[in-house]
Amino acid sequence: MAKNLPPLHFYNTLSGTVEVFTPLSERSVKMYNCGPTVYDQQHIGNLRGPILANIMRTTLEAWGHTVQHVSNITDVGHLTGDNSGDADLGEDRMELGARKQGLTAQEVAKKYTDLFYADLDAVGIDRS
Repeated sequence: MAKNLPPLHFYNTLSGTVEVFTPLSERSVKMYNCGPTVYDQQHIGNLRGPILANIMRTTLEAWGHTVQHVSNITDVGHLTGDNSGDADLGEDRMELGARKQGLTAQEVAKKYTDLFYADLDAVGIDRS
């Protein structure tokens, strides 16, 4: 722990209590968060997860932890029925986006991944 900082506390959703954070390893904290499905341009609500993950990461680093942080990019498998509560209904969002834009699914994924990274840079999220 960094000098002169109080113990770091987090709300544990499993126990329903606020607890002192104790990493599994003294050397590093491993952290994962879900990234976007890149079939369209992100909106500010889509950036909530990456912003919160960045806050968590920088907080852990301020407390002296080394953080190994990974985030995914989803480019297949999310169906249009996801919003209706039935994830098995509808068309793949990447294929739908590709058809609407006259591109391949790979081109759509690249286009919106690049835009997503530009958005992260614009709001000051460290992607290293």
